Amino acid sequence: MTQPVAEPGIRITLGELIEMRHRVREVQLFSTPSQRSPLIGLHHSKLRGRGVDFDQVRVYQAGDDVRTIDWRVTARTQEPHTKLFHEERERPIFIMVEQSRQLFFGSG
Repeated sequence: MTQPVAEPGIRITLGELIEMRHRVREVQLFSTPSQRSPLIGLHHSKLRGRGVDFDQVRVYQAGDDVRTIDWRVTARTQEPHTKLFHEERERPIFIMVEQSRQLFFGSG
């Protein structure tokens, strides 16, 4: 089987893909750098923390933040309970390059 002849600007080499992998962190996906924090995102993680989406109520444990005590559940059960929230995380981004022959229609 013969290798296809690389056309400038149409085909990408393995070396270029590897270089792109290292440069992907330079791509600005958000309008401000502060939004690129690893703790900001739009999906739920299995980690529990100081997020905004309610997860569950459990019995208060030593070291829990007293600001998260659920006073209604505490009054009803006569035992302190605390609210847990989902901590948000960013999702990974994948860059895929499709180079099948059918996609080069009209290129030239």
